[in-house]
Amino acid sequence: MVESPLTLAQQRAVDHPLTPLFVVAGAGSGKTTVMARRMSRIVDSGQARADQLLGLTFSNKAASNLRERVRTTLGPDSDVRVTTYHGFGASLVDDHRLELGLAARTELLDTARAWQVLLDVFDSFEFTLRKTGRRGTIVKAALQLASRCADHLVDIALVAADCERIASGEVPASDKTRLTAKKRLELCPLVATYQDRKRALGLLDYGDQIVLAVRLLEANPAIAESLRERFPVVLLDEYQDTNFAQRRLLQLIYPAGSAVTAVGDDMQSIYGFRGAHLRNILDFEHHFPPAVEARLETNFRSGDALVELANRIQAQVGEARPKRLVAADGAAPTAIECFVAGDEASEARTIAESIAAAGPPFGETAVLCRKRRLIGPIVEALRALDVPVEVIGLGGLLMRPEIVDLLAWLEVVAADDPTVATLRLLLGPRYRIGLRDLATIAR
Repeated sequence: MVESPLTLAQQRAVDHPLTPLFVVAGAGSGKTTVMARRMSRIVDSGQARADQLLGLTFSNKAASNLRERVRTTLGPDSDVRVTTYHGFGASLVDDHRLELGLAARTELLDTARAWQVLLDVFDSFEFTLRKTGRRGTIVKAALQLASRCADHLVDIALVAADCERIASGEVPASDKTRLTAKKRLELCPLVATYQDRKRALGLLDYGDQIVLAVRLLEANPAIAESLRERFPVVLLDEYQDTNFAQRRLLQLIYPAGSAVTAVGDDMQSIYGFRGAHLRNILDFEHHFPPAVEARLETNFRSGDALVELANRIQAQVGEARPKRLVAADGAAPTAIECFVAGDEASEARTIAESIAAAGPPFGETAVLCRKRRLIGPIVEALRALDVPVEVIGLGGLLMRPEIVDLLAWLEVVAADDPTVATLRLLLGPRYRIGLRDLATIAR
């Protein structure tokens, strides 16, 4: 297979020696190509075997894409291990259950089961600053707090103590901050009980996988050393999406001077709400010294106008990696239009009318939404104009009310304790039983 030529910047990143390297990869700059070619270069030059390379990325889809690209570059039988950050942590925990004191049949919690665990103990707690009639809001906040504790390797007891100092006035703070601390303080006992229940039931959530992996390596440096011997070369994809705990895990395996290549873009860091820590990408040189920075600034997707707009926007970001994108030679021009809508309905209608007026092939048009709740009105507006619509990803299908109800019925039939699904159906449009009545029945 004939490989496409690389730019000078891409080639430099591919040829960099086995020392720490951070690749600032602007949007559409061919970062996956660079990662795959770098792996191929390392193997072909004899610097490491394919089975000594480890590739980590953020999502299962990204891991699959990188895996396919590596197979295309190194061959279908390539032994490079490519997985997600959480998948790597999970494998460590699974391989060392004995050292961690875990039961042999520890299970991974999904979101529905996590809600169930919390709802089972919910009535044991009192809340004065939160509306108990809206259980879902409180449960969601508790799960988010538990997840943030895992992301930052912070014990919930320390969070409670910190909130207590702020709420009591021991630490100077604004009224808004003090109220936030008091509300968070109410969640801390619920989170602590959730964590105890998980241990008692032999359950782990995604955050636990990284936390336990970090504890394992901190207590057993020999395991970290064996991992480094097994995978002396690591390539980190989507590094802007990593959290503090994931970075700590990597530092325990790869000390200063290790063959760590990270690829990311601080301008594409959109997962702060999931715990992504921007300092990971801004301070990479301090975390993995002595790192060299390489910049991929040629955008292969867009024309000059859109690239220039992107540069103008990112120039307004105060603390950021220096970078200026340029469009590839011969890039097709990009038209940029905007409009102001009075509400979501008129916005959806305007978008749909514009797409319908442009005509087929409709498969060449994409609509990106900042929030998931905006997708529904746009889909309905397009269908009203007989424009065929595909919502990308399973999440789009699962948002449809009839599918949500169908899944709830299936869970009621199949699950041992379908608390969340039952609540969904009883609260839904068919039965419309109020929360107060359901709480009475539950008690």
